Amino acid sequence: METVEHLIRDALYPYPEHVLIATKVGMVRPAPGHWYPLGNPYYLRACVEASLRRLKVERLELCYLHRIDPEVALDDQIAVLQALQEDGQIGHIGLSKVTPEAIRTAGKNITVAAVQNVLNMTDSFDPALDLCRGLGIPYVPYRPLDAGSLARTAGVQDPLH
Repeated sequence: METVEHLIRDALYPYPEHVLIATKVGMVRPAPGHWYPLGNPYYLRACVEASLRRLKVERLELCYLHRIDPEVALDDQIAVLQALQEDGQIGHIGLSKVTPEAIRTAGKNITVAAVQNVLNMTDSFDPALDLCRGLGIPYVPYRPLDAGSLARTAGVQDPLH
């Protein structure tokens, strides 16, 4: 996210009022092509603070937990984001690449503002979609063009409809 946040700041700062910038926290990249969830509460707090600096904002309007770290209790990961929300550093908390069970668990402690999961013509089923629809949680398709492969084979229009 670091590079993308710099690009967003360079392209859009100062941000128009109608623009909502979402970012994600909780992943590490120890080597090229290798990403791992890191839900340590201290790390999540540091990620939020770094994103605030990179984006030059006082509050992240939508901050996703990028992945749930299976080594850290979900309640602990959510608790630190909730504390940052109460402090005003996060406006809304979203979840990324989650199961319906994780959405329900997190929803016991916070209002889940959005869910971002893989959904496209190749990966066209996500049980979280129906849950989000039923709970009124916005659902944001992740990889709608399947990392570009669908655009190469079907063009851009069909996969995005």
